[in-house]
Amino acid sequence: VKCYDRIPHGIVFAIATKLGMPAGIVRGLQSFYTSLERHFKINGALGQPFCATNGVLQGCPMSVMLLNMIVSVWMRLADSLVG
Repeated sequence: VKCYDRIPHGIVFAIATKLGMPAGIVRGLQSFYTSLERHFKINGALGQPFCATNGVLQGCPMSVMLLNMIVSVWMRLADSLVG
């Protein structure tokens, strides 16, 4: 499962803010992901650039933290429903 590709930017930044990530870091990440252009590459040809509204960069340590924040919210929700 490619979970890094599916993380919605709006939700992850709202969760990061709610969990106490400093506002300056959240704004910096939002700015980075808003200006990040992606391309599809097919048979060696690059397509037109586009800005994605979901997905975080794999291999980036900050992406691991963002994913862990989302998982912690899911775990708390599951625990509250079961417990």
